[in-house]
Amino acid sequence: MKALHAWLEGAYVGIFVEHPDGLVQFNYADDAPAPPVSLSLPRGGRWAERTPKRFLDNLLPDTNRARRRMATAVGAASASIFDLLAKVGGDIAGGLVLSPSDAPPAPAKSGDLQKLDIDDIAFRIHELRNDPDSWWDRQIEQFRFSLAGTQPKFALARVENAWFAPNKAVPSTHIIKPASTHAFNSDLVETATARLARLAGLPAMRSGLLQALDQRAFAIERFDRDVTTTPAKRLHTEDLAQAMGLMPDQKYGPTAKQVINLLLAADATEQTAYQFIEQLAFNVAVGNADAHVKNYSVFLRPASISMTPIYDALSTSFWEYMDNRLAMKISGADRAAAITPSHWAKQARQSGLDPDRVVDIAERVSRQVLDQADEAFAELPDSIRTRLAQTVARANRGMARQTQPTQPPITSFPSIEVSPTESYEDPSP
Repeated sequence: MKALHAWLEGAYVGIFVEHPDGLVQFNYADDAPAPPVSLSLPRGGRWAERTPKRFLDNLLPDTNRARRRMATAVGAASASIFDLLAKVGGDIAGGLVLSPSDAPPAPAKSGDLQKLDIDDIAFRIHELRNDPDSWWDRQIEQFRFSLAGTQPKFALARVENAWFAPNKAVPSTHIIKPASTHAFNSDLVETATARLARLAGLPAMRSGLLQALDQRAFAIERFDRDVTTTPAKRLHTEDLAQAMGLMPDQKYGPTAKQVINLLLAADATEQTAYQFIEQLAFNVAVGNADAHVKNYSVFLRPASISMTPIYDALSTSFWEYMDNRLAMKISGADRAAAITPSHWAKQARQSGLDPDRVVDIAERVSRQVLDQADEAFAELPDSIRTRLAQTVARANRGMARQTQPTQPPITSFPSIEVSPTESYEDPSP
């Protein structure tokens, strides 16, 4: 049998055990801290047999190709879930540290820090743009992390205004995403969408463009890290696929109603459900058709849960060749432009929420997105700015028609130059 011992925000919480037949079990320690490891793994110990394995599976990249590359890069015995997490479980999403050893994670020492210079960062960005499965670098000994999803990315630790390789002792603080080969300029679009979320008054982490020599990527501060300490402190979160006990390839299955039902059951105050509505409304308002359950997460605290800040939000409808059907329909409507306040009211009634409150949230978010789009996109090159503004205006067509005057079309903008730099800086707020 293989074992992964789990520490939650520094305290021992339990053990995952893999049996020879592939079954994975999880047992809480008698003195485990109060928050559950997952909403799908409640402290009472009642969950479906496959749930522990599915929880771990969601901590790794979605594709088998990326997992095989990870195994080679970190020296894992295989690309299996346990073998990979035995090597990279020191820096994963949320507040957990996973280790095959039952020894508590040692505090960070100066020798644990492996500094990365501008050439290292530029090389990692360049490699990912040319080889999307090369998330890890065999040459950087301490480069140990795991990120879920399919888009190529890597993690870095920011310590005292310098970048370092993340590991068990020094958790990553930022996620770096070069532009996708399937979505040109996705780094610019995601930067602008994240800025729009902040300007619209929604919770969103600091983010921006990271320029390293002639290489550019989107960089965002992690919401599951407290960066006010050195090294950063892990904060316990999980994505909604984990909370629902799903496999990563089931992320497009759940409906908005199912998510709301889960959140209402976990939070009697109903606040988390309305926070989810706000984030769902933002993704609709910016034309983000790819907002599946792994793109929403919750904080798990000793006595409460709440939605994390928005992440992985970008206007996928910007690319006309992408499927613009929403990952979560709103009362049967699967295109952002078709959604009206009536759809939101019906969705609320179906989900047991207050229709007036849900409509107010959706209208406010739509109005703020339209009002703040010009400023959010102000620094984009002209062609991208125009197209993105049109995309957002189109996504709000159904809401604007019933709740506010149609915004005038945006026709011209000054352009900017994105030039190489001899240094790199922390992403600006």
